[in-house]
Amino acid sequence: MRRIVLFSLLFVELMGDFAPDTKSYDAYGIKLAANDFIMVEARSDSKTFLVQFAPYNYTTTSLQCSITYDDPKHYVYSVGIGAKQNINQTSPYFFVVGEVLPPNDQTGNNRTFIGLWRNNDSTTPQQYANAAQPISCNNFGVEQLKFVSTYSHQEFMVLSVDPFGQFALVFATDFVFIYRPFENNSNNIVTVLDSNSIWPNNITFMPRAADTDFNFTIVAGFVDQGPNSQIRAKPVVFLMSNNLTILDTWSYTPTNSTWQSRLTNAGSTGVWSAMYVMSVDINPFDHTRVLVGVPSTNTLMFFVVDNGGTRLTLTSFIDNGGNLGFAKGVAWIALNQAAVLNSAYSLDYNIWFSSQVYLYSNANSTHLGTTVTAMIPNTHQPLGTAISPLMINIISTPTSLAILDGSGGILFLLATPPGYYASTDTNTLRGTATMPIISQQVACMGGTYKSDTGIYPCFPCANGSKNFGNSLSVACLACSSSAFCPLGAVVEIDPIELQSISQAQVYPKSPESTAYEEILVQNIFTFGPSFHCVLISPLFWTCVVIIMAILVLVLMVILKFWTANPKSDIWRTQIKNILRQIDLVGEGELWIGGLMSMAILVLVSFGFVFGNAYLKQYPAEDATSSSLFCDKSLRNAKFDTNLLSLSIPPSEKEQIMFDILDKQQFYLHFDLLNTLTKCKSLSINQILGVSTSISILSSTTCTDSVNGTLLTTIMLPYHGMTMQIVINDIQLIGSVRIGLSGNADKTMHHTLKELHFRQTFSINDRTLAQLVDVNLQLTKVINETESINGNDNSDYEGIWYPTFTVDENQIFLSEEKYLTTAILSQTTLTIVISETPFYIKNHQQPIAKQSEVLFHSFLFTTVCLEIFGLIFLIFKLIIIPLFERIINLKKTHRNGSVQPQTDHEMKVQKRPHKSEHKK
Repeated sequence: MRRIVLFSLLFVELMGDFAPDTKSYDAYGIKLAANDFIMVEARSDSKTFLVQFAPYNYTTTSLQCSITYDDPKHYVYSVGIGAKQNINQTSPYFFVVGEVLPPNDQTGNNRTFIGLWRNNDSTTPQQYANAAQPISCNNFGVEQLKFVSTYSHQEFMVLSVDPFGQFALVFATDFVFIYRPFENNSNNIVTVLDSNSIWPNNITFMPRAADTDFNFTIVAGFVDQGPNSQIRAKPVVFLMSNNLTILDTWSYTPTNSTWQSRLTNAGSTGVWSAMYVMSVDINPFDHTRVLVGVPSTNTLMFFVVDNGGTRLTLTSFIDNGGNLGFAKGVAWIALNQAAVLNSAYSLDYNIWFSSQVYLYSNANSTHLGTTVTAMIPNTHQPLGTAISPLMINIISTPTSLAILDGSGGILFLLATPPGYYASTDTNTLRGTATMPIISQQVACMGGTYKSDTGIYPCFPCANGSKNFGNSLSVACLACSSSAFCPLGAVVEIDPIELQSISQAQVYPKSPESTAYEEILVQNIFTFGPSFHCVLISPLFWTCVVIIMAILVLVLMVILKFWTANPKSDIWRTQIKNILRQIDLVGEGELWIGGLMSMAILVLVSFGFVFGNAYLKQYPAEDATSSSLFCDKSLRNAKFDTNLLSLSIPPSEKEQIMFDILDKQQFYLHFDLLNTLTKCKSLSINQILGVSTSISILSSTTCTDSVNGTLLTTIMLPYHGMTMQIVINDIQLIGSVRIGLSGNADKTMHHTLKELHFRQTFSINDRTLAQLVDVNLQLTKVINETESINGNDNSDYEGIWYPTFTVDENQIFLSEEKYLTTAILSQTTLTIVISETPFYIKNHQQPIAKQSEVLFHSFLFTTVCLEIFGLIFLIFKLIIIPLFERIINLKKTHRNGSVQPQTDHEMKVQKRPHKSEHKK
């Protein structure tokens, strides 16, 4: 479409007709001019000038005029106003340059014209404002209207006005002229010079932008290098005196291998195109600094005029990447502050992407700085609905900034003192006129500050500082080192409040030994690593009994061999009788078996006591550590965890638990921490289906007066849903906390656990973004606990486990990102709650049930008897005979003769054989 328009313009030019697009505010020149006293816009579609007078405290029709062109055939290329003209506000005026639409105007003139429109009202605009009276627009009229008819139509023509508005310079491809409307000699009002007498080496120079200072003028444009040149046109900047003498020249040469080095600029010749506009602005606070923008190369140049105003030096430049449109407009707004318009297009200039005004507040004498301070639009300075997002030019007054959009809309930002910012929120602006939109001075909100004068927004308090916003915010206060004070903090918050609440638990693993007999043996026949473990060890007390038995045995030997008291035999006999009565091993055959039986009784008793205590260690969640166990984690339970698909039909009893979980009423808890956001700014909606249909939800409770914290509870109609929480405010938010709660429920064998989890999201040196997406997935968790009695009445327990899918690096912004990307007047949090297609099944069953423990306890008793029986047998057949043999040998050696047989041997000889009994 753009190529068709360009072709049409070329066609009408060849036919000798000039038919500009009168609806375009970006065609052929600058349609907006302003200083601190008057602003004017040329509206070619309606053939009128919109004039707005100061004071610019708010937009009012009483300080506006709409002036009709003096001739409908006059097409205005550009309007101009000196930055310091009309200081006393008397007889305000502005310059106009353009071309007569063919063939002639009403007076028979054609081609280029220039004139001065003046308001000859003796009453100043300020006097009208003080008297609250509408300004008279009947005194406006054109003066010193001059025509230059000796040249053909000019596609490229630039107007530049000196700071005091005493003269204007007009640069065109074929000519240059000086316009002095206040010259007494009418013959000297316009001085026209042929371009060949101005530009060096007979070049063909096509001007694109110019700015005039007190002593010099900067002109930027393209030099036509001829159709045979690989680069058809080259960007060039001229430094010239105000009497049109060239003082210095700078030519743009792109760096090899860059995308700019492949540009031919073929479209910059012949027909005017917005693709090849340029911008120039001389710093009115330091006349040595000059900004030149070349949008076709996406480059901004910083020049210094030195050597007494005769040398132009490039000191730095900014390359904004592989698009077009950067530096389409440039404007100084303070000594060290500048605005740069970036209206980004594709490399073929067919696709417009976006428009922003970059604000630089740390410039020095050679460059603007490495980073952008802020961007317009932003949260404090939105465009609103009246301003098109396509911005085409910016103008400095020079203390304020005017932005012109593609539809002719004007956004006027006035500089504000420290502690205030220039708000452009149309919901709060005062005024009776719809255009221009003039900013209003608003105090910095909590969590922000502004320390000097300018048009830029307030800055968020740095990490570790705060500002509640209850006084003039020119600086932030330091927070205590332990407090939570993120970027843009308003209060100090205890980090404990940021702690998340999780109900998810790791299901226990089964112990290594899941056989009761192994567990019994491990706990009976060990001492353990601590004194307590030794004290409760069955083996320890068994050893104590054995030691006592040995002492008894020693006592019996002493009574037999080393005691002469006649009663010792009686005592030995009584002790033997007692020990034979309790002999479980030899069935009373030997008194020593009674000693062993005492150890057996201790060991077996501990086995039964352990079994009884072990039975009480089920279920694991209800059990308490027993003092009889060395291992405090010992439980009579083994566990199993599985991840199962919901597509698999559950059992009848599991289905009951599923139904209870599905019926649980959810309450969403949505909390904002370290913010001054109020409940009245919340709008809660449910998104229905995949469309944009919404269902309004209301909060159950909302509190916003708790130490910079907003607490909201919302009853959810469904478990699975998508909801949007819109915060219709630009307050900074340090942290967000999201959670669900639900009441508990219990039947005979099914228990629904109470739901009360919270998840907090925060990053210390960042603030919450304006678009936040949170994905919350809920997973059913079913805990089945089998009965220890062996019946089928298992107990079921159910709960929901949450999984948040949130990229905190995406939902929180650094200071740089906040100042350059936060452009909305509201914050929207989209929360998607869904259920996972699987559930977690935890199964708990006892290692040993009551019957099994009883059986193994008796089995352990039998084993102990058998073991000690074996020991007794060894003692009877080996130890005792060997001991008696040793005693006899000792006696024989002492007496020198063979002693009689021992009592044991005599008993064996006298005992009748089984065969004799049979006989």
